[in-house]
Amino acid sequence: MLRAWYKLDGDGKDSSGNGNDAILSNVTFESGKIGNCANFSTANIILDNPINSASDFTVSFWGKSNLVSTQCFGCSRYAVGEGFSIFLIEGSIRIDTNSAYHWDTGCLLSADTWTHITVVKTSSVKKLFINGTLFASTTEVPELVTFSSDYSIGASIGTSTGNYLVGK
Repeated sequence: MLRAWYKLDGDGKDSSGNGNDAILSNVTFESGKIGNCANFSTANIILDNPINSASDFTVSFWGKSNLVSTQCFGCSRYAVGEGFSIFLIEGSIRIDTNSAYHWDTGCLLSADTWTHITVVKTSSVKKLFINGTLFASTTEVPELVTFSSDYSIGASIGTSTGNYLVGK
């Protein structure tokens, strides 16, 4: 079931028809991979969390980063080590599901290059697809706990907001 679809083509409207519009914070828009895109630096987008901790889900997006420091593509947690997050650490994608499960995927991104990133989580496997091709998978799939009621795109949330995505 599609819960939300954010084109980020000039606004934070939910294109799924479910009415889950996002709250934009300091986001600017410019020419993107397809139409316009959100440009992040000290900005993020907050939305009602479409991910349910007990359910299977897929998160998919086009991303482009300058690969500087630790950056967050998306996050749903109250504090470090909780919930679900997609990070860029030293140019490599890391997927966090609770504190004991940091999945360093080994996927190095190229700076300033558009990449289609898809993370699929089921009860038995997590998969990372890059540009439509399966890159890595793991059967370490803990039960997700302590989800935030919000999902942030472009920054980590929780006890403090930070790890801003320097990119699009």
